[in-house]
Amino acid sequence: MEITASTTSRVVRTGVVIPATLMMMARRFGKIHSYEEWLQPRLVENAPELLRSELPGRKKRIRSVHFCFTTDPFMYGYEEVSGLTLELLEELQRVAIPLLL
Repeated sequence: MEITASTTSRVVRTGVVIPATLMMMARRFGKIHSYEEWLQPRLVENAPELLRSELPGRKKRIRSVHFCFTTDPFMYGYEEVSGLTLELLEELQRVAIPLLL
């Protein structure tokens, strides 16, 4: 589909433009070198520590946390992704923040 002024809002809403733009930016700045590399999940290794350090100051403002299954937080075939997701869910549950799954 050719992107014109009349189709831009429809294309952005369906999620076609934004991921492609992010991939092109990552490629331009040397974060990735190919589309196949873009498709590989990258974990934030210290995500649990970041969550623990950020929660105390923000806990009162958080009404709930939503884990969206369309972004696949339990990626089949990637045990490290599933393990990290479970660790983050447990941490949120430990401090009694409601979860939406």
